[in-house]
Amino acid sequence: MILSGLHTLDETRELLAIADYRFAETEKAINNALNSKQLTPDNDLVKDWIVLIAKWKAARIDINSGLTTKALLSPLSPASLISTEVEWKKIIDFIQYQENVKGSLQDIYNRLTVITGKRVDFSNQPKGVAVDLDLKVYKGADTIIKQEEAAATAAKQAASDAATSNTGLIVGGTILGTLALVVAAKVYFK
Repeated sequence: MILSGLHTLDETRELLAIADYRFAETEKAINNALNSKQLTPDNDLVKDWIVLIAKWKAARIDINSGLTTKALLSPLSPASLISTEVEWKKIIDFIQYQENVKGSLQDIYNRLTVITGKRVDFSNQPKGVAVDLDLKVYKGADTIIKQEEAAATAAKQAASDAATSNTGLIVGGTILGTLALVVAAKVYFK
């Protein structure tokens, strides 16, 4: 996420790759079920899949267009700083878990699992590698704060130790005496 809490071009591209992977694997599983006669082309699940995949293909063109436009409008900005929240949400609408929404990817996955007796294999799903700038900044700030707290604690302890030791009293007395002499000299030599 960029600092404003929105998803970046890099993150959205990664999510798009995940969505593409899930749709491709689901399609493979449906084709396997059709080939093994566990499903027939007139099955309600197959009809729902045809509608969903058509919606996904249309949305994917729109999403890709939005990502390309944003990249072209910000040619000097790194992809980790270009916000693509609208496109992110469009992808999420397709792949996010939606309980009891007939024709959603999750619904088709659940029905396919019941029909075939096995889950669609998403084990090779692409992993995200985009840098989360919010997290990076917060971790950096946390490190600096902890260093400052440690330094303050050490200074407090050193001051406490110096104030109660003989050396501390001598040093403190010397500083106080020097300041008194400087003030007296300023007044006297005025």
